[in-house]
Amino acid sequence: MSVDLRALLQQRLDAAAYRPLTTPPAQPTPTAAATPTDTAAAAKGDTVSLSAEALAYLNGQSSGKNYGFTLTDGQKKKLQNILAAYKDQPVTKETFQKIQTDLRKAGLDARTLEVREQIRTFQSGGLMLSYLDGQKSPYEAVNRPATTTRMTTYTDQVIADWKAVVKKA
Repeated sequence: MSVDLRALLQQRLDAAAYRPLTTPPAQPTPTAAATPTDTAAAAKGDTVSLSAEALAYLNGQSSGKNYGFTLTDGQKKKLQNILAAYKDQPVTKETFQKIQTDLRKAGLDARTLEVREQIRTFQSGGLMLSYLDGQKSPYEAVNRPATTTRMTTYTDQVIADWKAVVKKA
């Protein structure tokens, strides 16, 4: 019996990607004004529960900070504590290198956060399909630009936060 491995793997990936979502328990609508379409969708069970941060972002009330990575409240607190420790230091390359060393020790440097992001989003099935299609390094080709963007965005935001802390001091 001959088995088309590529077709079988694609079938499994499709089945996993289109698995029906479970309906969350009924909750109040997160926005103040629901449209008739929203109400009809909610009646069918097509609702999504949003965090306070996500809701603020959708309503245009976000903090305006973009770290490139999703940071937990604890990580944000650690980051702010590290930057606060340097509030009386001059804004120089040497000071920034010290901040980078402290971020690395706390596991908050851009490279560590990127590795965690890659681990979290790794899809072995998609990688297998790419290799079966003859692509040598599909993961790198697709993810290298995103990696560079996330790491640059994170570093830029850390610098902006640091300058803001120095200004307050």
